[in-house]
Amino acid sequence: GITQPQVWTAAASPHVVPSGFTIRAAVTLEPCAVVRLGPDVTLIVNAGGSIVANGLADRPVVIERQDPARPWSRIQALGGGTLRLTHTRLLGGGAPLNAPLDAAAAIDVRGADQTQPPGEQLHVDNVLIEGSASQGVLLREAGGFSLASTGLVIRGSAHAPIDAWASAAGTIPSGTYTGNARDEITLEGTGLGAIVRDATLRDRGVAYRVGDSLTDGRLDVAARPPLTLATLTIEPNVTLRFKRGGALFVQFAQNTSPATGALVAQGTPQAPIR
Repeated sequence: GITQPQVWTAAASPHVVPSGFTIRAAVTLEPCAVVRLGPDVTLIVNAGGSIVANGLADRPVVIERQDPARPWSRIQALGGGTLRLTHTRLLGGGAPLNAPLDAAAAIDVRGADQTQPPGEQLHVDNVLIEGSASQGVLLREAGGFSLASTGLVIRGSAHAPIDAWASAAGTIPSGTYTGNARDEITLEGTGLGAIVRDATLRDRGVAYRVGDSLTDGRLDVAARPPLTLATLTIEPNVTLRFKRGGALFVQFAQNTSPATGALVAQGTPQAPIR
């Protein structure tokens, strides 16, 4: 693994990575750097580690397949590891290995403490994720995008562009999420993935789908102590689709205490909520 800071230069490109390893220090990719990942390779960025790709509009960073016929697997941020990607192209990843397509992605981001609000472990600025053999991005265990993220394009995925805990859906940035096998943002809406604090489903140009092959089509909205109220706000023009048998529960338990869940869905005639 990498335990000391490194700079991967454009001059030394391509940087060929035939097998996976763990990153526990800063790895900086210069503008125009090219990284080629071997088949099924996973890079794990752990606490204290980061990948900082400093591409420019005319000199992007490229992360691609070493073998044109076989995808790499994922770049995974765990336990506080971070990814900061600027003008970066991630091409041909997402090998699902033994997992279902909706449990894998080219970028897999998870927080250090899944009981906390979504963190900002993933920052994207004009980033393309193309040709994933599964999904583009997976957000679980309190993983999230930075508030400043923008300009994300995910296309050519073998499944959905993004699969996220519902609690992290409000961090998904503006971008383009069409041209995939399933042009929907998939949400996991129960357990720790439920809406337990204020969250907003924003209009990102594709529908949200509640439920995948591993989870039911249920979305729960209910605060947990010490919070007393969780509000789910749905923006105009948003479509929310449910897996067969799914349900939306806004503080579904019956009791004599004040409500702990709320739903605000205010569409317009020109941009209804569906």
